[in-house]
Amino acid sequence: MKEDKEPLSLVLLPIALYTSFVFGINNSGLSTGSLLASGFSYRKGIAVTGMGFVAGALLEGWKMGGTLTGLTGLQGAVLPVLFTTLIITSIVFSIFSFLGMPISLVNILVGSYVGAGLAMNVFVNYAYLNIIVLSWVTLPVLAAFATIACYRITIKLLANMSPVGVGRFHLIAMPVIVFYTAYSLGANNIGLLHNLTLHDTQLIEILLLIFLPVASFFGVMKSGRTSRFVSEGIVGHSPTTVFSSLLVGAVLVWLFTQAAIPVSLSQLLIGGLVGVNLYRKPRVYNKDALLKLVAAWVGATVISFFTALALHGILVSAGGGI
Repeated sequence: MKEDKEPLSLVLLPIALYTSFVFGINNSGLSTGSLLASGFSYRKGIAVTGMGFVAGALLEGWKMGGTLTGLTGLQGAVLPVLFTTLIITSIVFSIFSFLGMPISLVNILVGSYVGAGLAMNVFVNYAYLNIIVLSWVTLPVLAAFATIACYRITIKLLANMSPVGVGRFHLIAMPVIVFYTAYSLGANNIGLLHNLTLHDTQLIEILLLIFLPVASFFGVMKSGRTSRFVSEGIVGHSPTTVFSSLLVGAVLVWLFTQAAIPVSLSQLLIGGLVGVNLYRKPRVYNKDALLKLVAAWVGATVISFFTALALHGILVSAGGGI
């Protein structure tokens, strides 16, 4: 049986690599865009974000293996479920990246994974699924209040510094925070993608560990459009608001990685930035762009779920298990 699965599971590898590449294109804009908004060069943002992705995925990505176990009660899933999940994720991710909108990998992955699992009558742990969905709803609100608190503390600390000291603080702190943010995102999101792919051969395991983070790094180099959407399209930025939102978002993503809960950095970062911009004056944010982004998050999850159900039905009716 294992011999039958090995060549089939190799089919998942290029799909996973492409998905990781698109992930780099899309989600790197969250951190790279924050550096752009703080006055750093685009090239420096790419380098810092890419290194963070690679480090996080390699060092802590394995912790997200508990997500699949928690959702299905299995260490992995049958091949058609994984195949359908990766196909839907890569397509939906590509569409939103083409539109230049930052979208959540975990929303699409979990939505399509649950949809494909239900289509194959795989057991779904709804209690664990509810915890994941609840975290998606509540964490942006928590991030908003935590970012306001972090912003107030940072403002007080910087108030006693000279303009030169404030400039040096941001010059040193921003690349560090962006690296940590990308590190947390790599551990959580790329780690989830890594554990979604069958590891039934040592060769596949090695290839995934090496090339998934590398693929996302190459995607970072193509992330200009989503970077501009974050840095210019939603809320008014200052180095202090960006610093506060990134710090809060990175810490929350890292904490939930330890519990194998997939969370969206885009939701945390945008929630934090909106919260702090509503707190300070003048209030500067693009309401239309924000509503469009929230609709995209919800829509992508729902579309992924129902498309996975439909795609599996088509595959079954066409006769062939994968």
